Amino acid sequence: MRLKTTAQYQSTGDPRNNAVHTHSLRLSNEERTQKTAALYDYITSERCADLFSRFDTHADDLLDVQEKEKRAHDATWKKQGELIRAVQKVKAQMQHEIDMIITTSAASE
Repeated sequence: MRLKTTAQYQSTGDPRNNAVHTHSLRLSNEERTQKTAALYDYITSERCADLFSRFDTHADDLLDVQEKEKRAHDATWKKQGELIRAVQKVKAQMQHEIDMIITTSAASE
């Protein structure tokens, strides 16, 4: 199994990968304890809470945008359907009037 470099783990931002990477470094118990404490301090920090909050806010905003887009699409598709039906109705009226002219002309001759 090929281990990823530290830079590769940092670029993914995946906490599980970071934990696996830390384990793969085969740190001493003291170093592991220090890193665990540092990680805990970070996870419980205001900075981390702020980042999670921003993450949630952006995710909620994205969902709102998608919902608005869906409503806009639904409104567009509804309007398109109405216009298609209106065009079909006008075509039918036009066809009926042409048929009336042709039939009337043929009958009067």
